[in-house]
Amino acid sequence: MSFTNLLWTSAQPIIKMLIIAAGGATLFKTGAINPAGLKVLSKVNIYLLAPPLLFVKIVAGITVNDLPKLGIIVLVALIYLLLGLLAGLLIRRCTRTTPTFNYAVIACATWGNWGDIPLAVILSLGALPPFSAGDDTKGVAYASIFVAVFYFTLWGAGYKLFQMDYAGDDKKLDLEMEVDLEGGSVGTVGDKTDEMPEEGMGDARESAPAAASVTAPSVRSTAMSTQRSSSKRNNTPTARRIVHRLGRVYHTYSSLFNVPNVTLLLSLVIALAPPLKSLFVRTDGGEPPLGFLFRTLDFLAGGTVPMSLVSLGGGLAQLSFRQTSLPSCLSLVTFKLLLQPVFGLGLSLLLTHTLQWVDMHDKIFRFVLLFMSCTPTASTTILLTQFYSPTGESVEIGSTLFVMYVASCVTMTGFIALFIHLVG
Repeated sequence: MSFTNLLWTSAQPIIKMLIIAAGGATLFKTGAINPAGLKVLSKVNIYLLAPPLLFVKIVAGITVNDLPKLGIIVLVALIYLLLGLLAGLLIRRCTRTTPTFNYAVIACATWGNWGDIPLAVILSLGALPPFSAGDDTKGVAYASIFVAVFYFTLWGAGYKLFQMDYAGDDKKLDLEMEVDLEGGSVGTVGDKTDEMPEEGMGDARESAPAAASVTAPSVRSTAMSTQRSSSKRNNTPTARRIVHRLGRVYHTYSSLFNVPNVTLLLSLVIALAPPLKSLFVRTDGGEPPLGFLFRTLDFLAGGTVPMSLVSLGGGLAQLSFRQTSLPSCLSLVTFKLLLQPVFGLGLSLLLTHTLQWVDMHDKIFRFVLLFMSCTPTASTTILLTQFYSPTGESVEIGSTLFVMYVASCVTMTGFIALFIHLVG
């Protein structure tokens, strides 16, 4: 394949995505979709379309024989995420960001687009030389594991970065949760508890002149009442703290069991258990019992990438560079599109030639490992911003990603050509 043909082949999936995203931007600019509409689209994508995509790709593309490769994919994915996290923390510390982009900048450096772009690129290039027949299917399966790590980390903890930008600092979040748990203001509860013994002491002082007329049973009754009040005073704050801590534990770990993560775990169990997998996917030549359901989910999953790109285009159309921190924007673009791909290239060479964990003849596997390092920030970051924003707007992150995605048309095309040349 000539260099010109290689560049054109590498550019085709990028152009395809640009066309769909431009459609979303046009809808937004013409008023057909407003920020509130984009927020609805983000919910549809997150709760309705993304889970079927995850289920279909993992169940169909992963087998027990792929377990060693799965371990390598997870390792590489976690290394990329850790590198992005460190870069995001550095960018946040060294550049000035707006209040609604203070923590999201970390997420933008950490999570790359491992869904829309890789699927489009692999499906477009996997059936062409230097790859073999069927490599496009394998490539999608390998990419789905990156997507699984993406979802597990983002929905397990990463989404809180966007939540914090709009909900305030950690103390505010904890206070709101405590109020919800106890059904009232923390200060109000404490004031009532503290007032009880003070009122009892005041009554005792006022009735001191009449102490001689109090009978013994009355004294015992008053002492027992005071003891119960003291016990209640001492135990109530402790119980409240226990309830509060249990609530914090539940609040922290319940997020791991959201729709995408539950779908991920269920998909992996079915994919790695042949009897369960045969219920959905044809393995012995016969029609699977739940084949119709699987095809329905596959049909529904087909809308994930176009819907994501439409939402991405609408989010990118919310341009306002006056609200964008230029140092943060340029730092993110430089890291995601230039520095991380160079790091990914070095990591791939280490795994292939030095450690020999990756078969150098497994071209599609090597290409997937390499390509995941050169993708721009995930479009899901815009969806989550729209989701947590009270108005559904995503101005600063949309402007930043607009610059990044425009630049990625050039950088990804160049790196795709380089990666294909290396694995070929």
